[in-house]
Formats: sequence, structure tokens, C-alpha cells
Amino acid sequence: MRGKLIRRGAGALEDYELLETLLFAFIPRRDVKPIAKALLRKFGSLSAILAADPKMLVSVEGVGETVAAYINATQEIGGRAAREKLTSQPVISSWAALLTYVRGQLQHETREQFRVLFLDRKNQIIADELMGQGTVDQAPVYPREIARRAIELSSSAIIMVHNHPSGDPKPSRADIDMTREVIDALAPLEIAVHDSPNCRETRCHELERARPDLAENLTGKAPSPCEKACAQQRGDYRKILRDTGAVQGAFFGRLCMSDTATAAANGHETGYGSKGYRTYVLLALMVVYTLNFIDRNLIGVLAEPIITTFNLSDTQFGLLASWPFAIFYAVMGLPIAMAADRFNRVNIIVICIVLWSVMTALCGIAAGFITLMLFRIGVAVGEAGCTPPANSIIGDYYPAKNRATALGIYSMGVTLGGVLAYLFGGPLAELSGPAFGAWLNSIGVGGLFSGIDWQNVEGWRIAFVVIGLPGIVIGAILWWTVQEPPRGYSDPPNAQKLEKASTKETLQELASKPSFWWMSAGAALVAFVGYGLFTFQIPFLIREHGLGVREASINFGAPLSALAAVGTFLGGYLTDKFSHRFSTAVAMIPAIGLLLAVPLYIFAFYATNLTVVFIVWGIAAICHYAYLGAQYNIGQGVVSVRSRATAIAILLIIVSIIGNGIGPQFVGIMSDVFTSMNLSGEGLSASLCAARDGLTEEQLASCATGRSAGLKQSISVTTLWFIVAAFCFWMSSRYLEQDLVAKAETA
Repeated sequence: MRGKLIRRGAGALEDYELLETLLFAFIPRRDVKPIAKALLRKFGSLSAILAADPKMLVSVEGVGETVAAYINATQEIGGRAAREKLTSQPVISSWAALLTYVRGQLQHETREQFRVLFLDRKNQIIADELMGQGTVDQAPVYPREIARRAIELSSSAIIMVHNHPSGDPKPSRADIDMTREVIDALAPLEIAVHDSPNCRETRCHELERARPDLAENLTGKAPSPCEKACAQQRGDYRKILRDTGAVQGAFFGRLCMSDTATAAANGHETGYGSKGYRTYVLLALMVVYTLNFIDRNLIGVLAEPIITTFNLSDTQFGLLASWPFAIFYAVMGLPIAMAADRFNRVNIIVICIVLWSVMTALCGIAAGFITLMLFRIGVAVGEAGCTPPANSIIGDYYPAKNRATALGIYSMGVTLGGVLAYLFGGPLAELSGPAFGAWLNSIGVGGLFSGIDWQNVEGWRIAFVVIGLPGIVIGAILWWTVQEPPRGYSDPPNAQKLEKASTKETLQELASKPSFWWMSAGAALVAFVGYGLFTFQIPFLIREHGLGVREASINFGAPLSALAAVGTFLGGYLTDKFSHRFSTAVAMIPAIGLLLAVPLYIFAFYATNLTVVFIVWGIAAICHYAYLGAQYNIGQGVVSVRSRATAIAILLIIVSIIGNGIGPQFVGIMSDVFTSMNLSGEGLSASLCAARDGLTEEQLASCATGRSAGLKQSISVTTLWFIVAAFCFWMSSRYLEQDLVAKAETA
């Protein structure tokens, strides 16, 4: 352990290891691990141990009076260091540090204490003094004594704080009356109280003076917009204190001062906003991500009808679904991510939703291969702006200890998008134009489309339009309901807040993080297989098992994607569950899942019984998609908060170029190669079969058999790349512990 401390620093040690190191200095030549664990069991946390009464400490076997005194001295050293740090700067510019200091002084006290922080004209702390100590729920307070001491110290302002050991953090009527008495006593002396339950001592009124356009002409008791904001922020802060059992303090004035990136000191424990609202934001972002993948994957669901309409080979369709989309997705992803590190992330997501939704709808009017590819490029540009800002937002809403689960839930949008693409795209693809026109007439809107000749409208075109346009509505809802969180809110209060990193700075930071690059390589290879498999999944089921588009989509595509979503969630859940015992679980769980998926997928491809195909394919999908949350968790976990969105964008560039850019094209090329090999003895090839011109019925039948076998061989060979991907995740795990910046806190 001593070597670990020297090599990696104290931050790499668990709580019991830190305590064990401290005890070993006090009790040399003895195994102190049992003592450390006994102290943690009795007191619950390091801070509680350090703040404990020496009489309580000696009740633990192995702890004598000398050791208890040393532990108490350690707490005093930390308290004095925190106090010295605060006295060197205005408290209103270091409120997070102040709250951390006060909590350290009071949160483990068993009797109620009333303390007063005395400030000078620069709002720097002159003194922190105990003005009253009482029972579990009462402490005597004398406004006259507070005023006398403020005059003696030449104080210009005070902050009053007290704890509630009884467990009820609500301010009592006596608390409120006492606060008013202190304010009244100090007002004639022109000594401010930063404990006022209204906004009088805050910058709200400064804002109103500087920006009259934000204020109302008050009549009666009607509050101004600024006062409403203050009241809301006070309420939010009271709820944070109530939910976390934090020290009940007098910090209302500070909370009204800013709605920018200054995080609450306990944000790293609670996250941003209430639990209900935080959950709503996460689910809203998951819906957006789901929509992203519905529109992206719809072309795979509609593959066979599009191939038939435009007489495409598998190589041509692979091109349509691969690198033209991927290149623009990657190229646009980085500047959008950089904007997300600097500007309002919610607005960026909304703009991109509208763009990709409109472009998806336009795919339905494509006149040929080229126009369809151009509209797909438009979809790529819009979808590039979804994941980087969304990951950054989640990082600010959720503390590190809950991010793996949150990102796992968000990442379910990948597979849920596939489910909905199948459920809607498959049935719409088999819908005839006249039937859809008749349905529009039946609901009274047919007149709006009177210029369309429904006889020549194919079902796959209807699917693009019907599925694409609702994204505009979802974007509007997101814009109205999701609040942009302060950056870094859910990071520890002592985390360094810096300007956002440039791409060059992010790359420099990542240069020393081999775990990121190994993970990126693994994620890219998984995407390589996944995109290739998804693009040709429906064509495989149609060719190999004789299913229709609707049947293949509803009976296989949708439920298999749902099982993949289960795998995504399960990967995040298992990561949170095992990370406390295995620090590299976030990388090892995907590696194990990918190795299991290889034989399962290949068995499913060659099985003839459809029930067996479904069961084995479903298990393989669960193992396959357990990796998805890990790529985002590692991607933002190994960099500082200033680089998160840009790091995720770099990751997605790699994944997009290798996965989406090459995967479908590789499967398509290999399918045509194997098809041509299978048909070489009959004088046929994949290109001749795609064109169909001049072929006899017997040759068309041979083409069907050869194309089915060729595609099956292609996707089987492609699946073997999972073995290499698993190796990459294993290599990432070897460096992960030393690379992580934001470590999940132990429970």
C-alpha cells in the first residue's frame, strides 16, 4: 500500500486504505487493517471518524487514548487548513469551499451548535467563532453578544450557520425569529447579515439597478422576475439540504447571486436539480437519442425495398449506408462538440434534431441513388450534434457515482431506436401508396396532398416521411422543458474550474491516456460489426428464411433490438455493481460480453429453426451491447470536465469512421464476393444478379440462393472482429485505473 501511495498519490487509495495508512503511522509494526475497518463500520465515513469524540474512538478495540488524540489532531489540521484557505479570499467567490469547511466542522456534531463567521469589507473571514452550544435540537443565541463581538472585530458582515443533529433540517419558528432579531440588532450598526430570508443582501437588486428591463414596477406585493428567481433558488437549495441531510446554513444570499457555473458544494453527491426533474431530463435525452437512431437506422430496415427499387448490389447499398454518412457525421461532430463546450447545449441539440428530422423526411422523395445519398448526408450533419452535448449535460446532472447507470440508460436509445425503426418502418414499408392516401382522406387531410399520385408512391418512401417529421415536435418540447445545467455542477467542490479546452489541448490531455485509445479502438470495432450486421439484418432474414419486410421487422428486428437494449442497461448496471470491488469492471465487462457473442451469433446465422435463431440471436445481442455505456463512461472519465464533450466527439469520430464508415461497406463487399464465388460455376456474379436483366427464372433462383449464402458468410466473417475488440477493451482495463480523473465515490 505504501508503494501505491507513493506511485499514484493519496487520491488512488480507498477510504479504508487511507485510514489504514494513517493508523500505521500512529501504530507501527501492527496490522491495522482490522482497526480501520472497525472504525468505518462504527462511524460510517472518514469525516465522521476524524470528527468523533476521543471517548467514542477509544471504544473501538485497538484504539487507545494516544491514537484518538492523533486522529483528533488530524481533524484539527484539516480544519485549520480549510480556514486559512478561506481567509485568503472573499467568501462570496469561494462559496463551495466555505460550505465544505462548515460541513466539516458541524455535520458530525451530536449537539446543536451556532457559529458566526465574521467578515471584513472585502468579504474575507476575520473569525469563525462558536457563539452557542446546546442540546440535540436547541442552542442558545444572543443577538446582543453577536453585535458586541462584531463591533470588537470591526466586522462589516456576518454569516450565521448551525447544524440540526436531531435529523430535522427544517428551520423552526425560533430559527426564523432569531434571524430577524439579529438582522434588526445589526442594521443600525450597518453590519450586513448574509442570512436574510429575502434577497435584500444579494446581487438581485444590483441586477435590477443595472438592468431595469428585467424588473417590474412593483405594486402591492407583486414580485419582480429577479425576486422570483431568488425565491426559486432558495427553495431549490432548501430541498438539496433536506434531501442530503447537509448542514442547515444561512446561504440564501449567495444562492441568489448567480445561475452560472458555480456548483453547489454538495452537487457531487446529489446531482443537479431534484431527483424527479433529473430523471425527466435523462429520459428526455434518451428519447432524443432514440429518435437519432430511428432516423439513422431506418435505411437498414428499408434496405431490401430500396435495393429492389434502384437495382442496387450489396456493395452499392453498403456505400449508401456507410462512409458518406460517416465522414460528414465525423467532420461536423467536432465543431459542434466544441460549441457544446462553450455555448448552450440544449439549444444545440434542438437545432440538430430539427435538421436531421427534416432530412430524414426528404429521403422519402429521393429520385435515385445519388439524391438519397445526399439526403442521408444531411441526416448525418444533424445527428452529429446529439451525443457530445447530451453526454456533457448528463455529466453535469449526475454525480460520478451514478453516471455509469445514467449513461447506460441514455445509451439505451441506440437499441430502442432500432426497436422503433423496426416497429414503424417494417409495416410502413409494406403499405401501398393508395392505401395510405385513402387513410389520409379518412381523417380529413387528404386534400392537403391532392397533387400526389399515390399509385406511384412506395411504402418505404412513406416510412421516411412519417417517421422523420415528428422530430420537429420533440425538439420543441425539449427546448421548452430542459434546463441548461451549470457546468461542472456535479463534480467535487474542490475540482478545478477552468476555461474549456481546445481540440489541441484535449488531444494533448488524451495523449497520456492509453486506456482511451484502446477503448476507442475496441468501440470502433464493435461498431464496425454492429453497423454492418444491422444494415443487412433484414435482407438476411428475407433472403435466408423467406420472410417479408414487415414480418422480419416485427417478429425479429424489434424484439432483438429490445434485448440489445437490455444488454446496454445490464452493462451499466453491472459496471456500477462491480466497480467498487473491481476498478476496471467498466472495461472488462464489455470484453467478456463480446467474446461470448461471437459463437452465439454464428450459431444463430446458420440455424434453420426460426425459434432457435431468435433465442440464440437475442442472447448474443445482450452480450454484444453490454459495451455501449462503457465507451461513454471511459471517454469522459479519463479527461477533465473542460474536455468532456470534445473527448466524446473525438471518440465518436473514430467510432463513426471505422464503424459506420467501413462496417456496412465491408459486409456489402464481402457479400458480393462470396455471392460471386458461390455462383461462379454457373456463369453468374453479384452484379449480374443485382441488374436482373435478361436472366431466366432458373438463373434468378440461383441468384437468390447464392446471394443468401453470400450474405450469411459475410456477416459470419464480420462477427469474428469481436475477438479483436475484446482484446482492445482488455488492454484498456490495464491502464484504466491510472487514467481515470473522475472516480465514482464508494458507497
